[in-house]
Amino acid sequence: DELAGAVVVFNDVSKRRRAERDLSQSYADNQLILEAAGEGIYGLDCEGNTIFVNPSASAMLGYPVEELIAEPMHSLLHHTKPDGSHYHKEDGPMYAAFKDVAVHHIEDDIVWRKDSTSFPGSLTSTPIVKGGKVTGAVVVFKDVTERKQAEEQLREAMEELKRSNTELEQFA
Repeated sequence: DELAGAVVVFNDVSKRRRAERDLSQSYADNQLILEAAGEGIYGLDCEGNTIFVNPSASAMLGYPVEELIAEPMHSLLHHTKPDGSHYHKEDGPMYAAFKDVAVHHIEDDIVWRKDSTSFPGSLTSTPIVKGGKVTGAVVVFKDVTERKQAEEQLREAMEELKRSNTELEQFA
């Protein structure tokens, strides 16, 4: 049993390691963006269960992030319409994005918090498409309370201006 030779195979793994490092950096960059965003952002799988939530969404909704992951977001924050009637999940923008693979936007909606209070919200639901197949949706929402208050103040000021003009016209 004498060794006659040896075969040595070298495999250059530098490209793979660079790709792994780039992928890891891209993931970290995406996490920073999600954490810095002022709007609430969450992702859903095709069943409507939460797959990620950013800190702004967690804070606005009053839930720790851990309590939202794997939960059906519709039943937590979008269960009731502004008029008080039940909001069927199939009628909401989150599920519409799954059905027709289109972006859906609602400007005047109600978003419910953990403590059963709510705020006026604006929501945009965008389907996540991977390999030509819908795999979920990303929902971006914001609290539009201040905008609603400003609109109401403007409406009241316009009504007051109309009343003042009517009174002035009576004296002319």
